[in-house]
Amino acid sequence: MKKGLLTVLLLLVGLTSFAQIDMADSTVHVVPYWNKGSKLTYIISSNAFVLKGSDTINRLANQIWEVDVSTIDSTDSSYIIEWDFKKHLFDGLTGPKEISDLVNTKRIVYKTDGLGMFIELVNTTEIIEYHKKIQNWWNKNSDSLSGPDSTISQQLLYSEAVVLDRAVRDVMQFHWFHGGVYRVGEILEGEVSLPHSNGTDFLDCQSTTYFEEFDDEIRYFTLKEIQVGNPEQLHEARFKYLTLLADKNGTEPSNSEDIKDIRYERETSNTIHASGWLFGSLQRVVEGAGDSTLIEEQYMILK
Repeated sequence: MKKGLLTVLLLLVGLTSFAQIDMADSTVHVVPYWNKGSKLTYIISSNAFVLKGSDTINRLANQIWEVDVSTIDSTDSSYIIEWDFKKHLFDGLTGPKEISDLVNTKRIVYKTDGLGMFIELVNTTEIIEYHKKIQNWWNKNSDSLSGPDSTISQQLLYSEAVVLDRAVRDVMQFHWFHGGVYRVGEILEGEVSLPHSNGTDFLDCQSTTYFEEFDDEIRYFTLKEIQVGNPEQLHEARFKYLTLLADKNGTEPSNSEDIKDIRYERETSNTIHASGWLFGSLQRVVEGAGDSTLIEEQYMILK
């Protein structure tokens, strides 16, 4: 399997020198070596489920789709990358065809710097319009998204933080480690700021990064990062949301002291070839309040 993936990448990148791996001090510098017109296809699958204590009380439909990742412009200082989504389906379920048809129109175009670090969306208006179409369909067809809570969800959906998190989550998962320098056995700690669906602001997280695996023959390495959300910010965002919900419903708002044990953790593990292309990735997001926990998992693998 690894040999087959390596053959695909070698055919793609040609005679590119993979200078980012330094065997002398066991370090890697995650930078892309991508030519204009290069393209790889990935399979992405996602699932989510809700726990009450240790019991699963709700499992959401698994979704699978393919995405063509293409380099549509390449300079010494930047790349323009396009993601074209296709072949969406609900795994194991007869999902609404209208949703699959909408997902198959999804396109993300964005810019990175020369190190592959995400800079900005290029087609922001197109992405917002796409999410409006998805939201409008659910508003018309799902009882669970009707009423005041739907209005609040829509307000949060188009804030800067949530648009970035939902529309570009796949992209950020792909590029999360690009631009960094990592050494085998070294553990890096620091702070990162992540967009978070509990509110309109970015969430400060404590970050720990691990260099998990290195293969000099196949020329790949695996990096993992765990981010844990600031509990005070999580509590404040949750209180604001519940207060807004109570106002829309005309009910008494929750007391701040009644909101307990709000938590957020995101784990991203990427296996990357020395060319900067991804072999595979897993991202797991765990959000909880009290004894209720929502777990979202997304896998990405080179086809």
